[in-house]
Amino acid sequence: MKRTKIIAACAAAALALSGCGNAIEYKDVAGVVTTTAPTESVPDSSSAGEDTEKPNDDSSSIPDDSSTVDDSSSQPDIPVLENQRKTEDDPDYFKKCAFVGEAICSGLDFYVKEVEEGSVYAENSAHVTDIADTRWEVDGEEYALPDALYAQGRKYIYIWIGPNDLCNYDPAGFTDKYKELIEEIVFANPLAYVGVISVAPVSSDYEKTLTNGTIKEYNLALSEMIDTIGNNRVSFFNITATLADEEGYLLDEYASADGLHMTSEAYKVLAKYIYDNQIHPFLIDDKLENITNDSSQTDSQTDEGSADDDGAENDTEEGAAEGEAAE
Repeated sequence: MKRTKIIAACAAAALALSGCGNAIEYKDVAGVVTTTAPTESVPDSSSAGEDTEKPNDDSSSIPDDSSTVDDSSSQPDIPVLENQRKTEDDPDYFKKCAFVGEAICSGLDFYVKEVEEGSVYAENSAHVTDIADTRWEVDGEEYALPDALYAQGRKYIYIWIGPNDLCNYDPAGFTDKYKELIEEIVFANPLAYVGVISVAPVSSDYEKTLTNGTIKEYNLALSEMIDTIGNNRVSFFNITATLADEEGYLLDEYASADGLHMTSEAYKVLAKYIYDNQIHPFLIDDKLENITNDSSQTDSQTDEGSADDDGAENDTEEGAAEGEAAE
């Protein structure tokens, strides 16, 4: 029932935001990821002019350019995407966030006190190809990752994964697999916002294994892939400038002994970056949340009413049985 409400709400959001220029993916009733994009109806030229008089060939009938009326003012304004988003920061932002990744991502759970317990979905050896299949427990029930995120109800989902995969794929192959992961998460969480965090830089000591030039190449491909998705709820966050020195190396105070993993200070700086660059939700979301909340309350009342009716029927049946026994 809850899934159905989310589907309907997403359809409403897609229609409301169709003027933004980008398609928004959502799950329809057939369980298929679809998009709703702005469309413009074009009249059928084959039937035009059948009942219309041909214009007079007399040149005097052609209006002078100076008398042409400019009707551009009558055209509807195209909505500006940023005008449809909230602008103020949310002081409880981290309470609404979840983080998905591998070993480096897990540091958010250990070093950032603002990150809620149970909101970091990180496996040390996870890859972009298999992390969606990992199992997680939410409220006593076990789910695959995308459904666990839905069950937890987090509004902002950050994906931070990469170093384990850079040796296995070229940039195109890496971004193709990353896109599949994003689509799985969006499919299960159609009202959530997804933030893709760039692969972090490494120190000069670690460059013998993985160079920052290679990381930059993969991050560029990742950024371009996000742009091609055409989903206004998916964003890219490049953290390189926040953690690196002028030459692109991970700053010494942020680098652990191996040059790949990071210190607690690095995670605190990263947390501040995430907070200062919050994903501002669409204004329409408040209305959609009210719709789903109202529907949930109605369903709850209906279920309670059904339970009362069942109880009354049981009481009647028990009374009748006692009457028969007395006879």
